[in-house]
Amino acid sequence: MNHLHQKSSIPFPLGFALLIVALLFASSPAAAQPPPPLFEECGIFEDDPFGTGCILFSAYAFPGETFIVDLGSTAAPADGTEALLTGFQVACVGICFPTSCILNATFELSCSGNPPPPEFIRGDCNNDATFNIADVIFHLFWLFASGPPPPCQNACDFDSGLSSDVADAVMMLSTLFTGGGPPAPPWPSCGIDPVAPIMPDCLNPICP
Repeated sequence: MNHLHQKSSIPFPLGFALLIVALLFASSPAAAQPPPPLFEECGIFEDDPFGTGCILFSAYAFPGETFIVDLGSTAAPADGTEALLTGFQVACVGICFPTSCILNATFELSCSGNPPPPEFIRGDCNNDATFNIADVIFHLFWLFASGPPPPCQNACDFDSGLSSDVADAVMMLSTLFTGGGPPAPPWPSCGIDPVAPIMPDCLNPICP
């Protein structure tokens, strides 16, 4: 009696190759998850208002947002302590109301807090430590001819009107040539603006 042997529908070399690929795929580790983002911010430690014992931290860079802090076995500093907190930020859900946690956190009591406002010379639009007609030209060229922006917009706000516009150029010319009064401080030397908030991009290398 003849015995018929049914041949496999997949040739042996191909079947062996597929088996090897399957084994390699099954044994390969899962794709590595990216590490959580590093958190390194200055702020203030706070007591939990609900009395749950959570360690809370309010960072200056995130006003209105509070973070739960995992300090491990390190004791939490007193309420209101300013510090530089470092750790890894993750989303979390717990008995405390914040939804962001800082894990493996450490802190240093050397945080400088909010940096002092930059110093500038009002009227020194072109940032050369002097006030003259070149500042008026620089200001007008920036406003109307796509010239480079001033290193410190507050310096071009000659009338202290919280904006840089053509009225500032008119007042500059009046001060230079028609006996107009001096502008608001800081002038004629470096200083901080005692009234107006600092405009964006006030990075003046001339002043300390």
